[in-house]
Amino acid sequence: MIRAGHDFEAKLSTGRWLVIVEQQQGLTIETQAIVIPPVDVNSKNYLDTCCHEVAHAACPDMTEAQVDRLAGDLAEVLWKRGYRLPLPKKRKKVDRD
Repeated sequence: MIRAGHDFEAKLSTGRWLVIVEQQQGLTIETQAIVIPPVDVNSKNYLDTCCHEVAHAACPDMTEAQVDRLAGDLAEVLWKRGYRLPLPKKRKKVDRD
């Protein structure tokens, strides 16, 4: 599972972008950073948010309506193809003496 603070770098057609996993609404920052909230990560809505913010980064000249349409289409196809984040590994219990 992706948790807040597990940021990573992504190389897009428009350059290298820092993807920040943070407790807020998804957004794309002009300083080449994408912020994606780590909530409900196994939902189609989360997939749509990821596609939406990456579309803003990769295609900065697109209108909001165009980005919405593209992200929705991508999320629909990926979701129907079975795209899901893997479930987090179960934590082992720690023996406390």
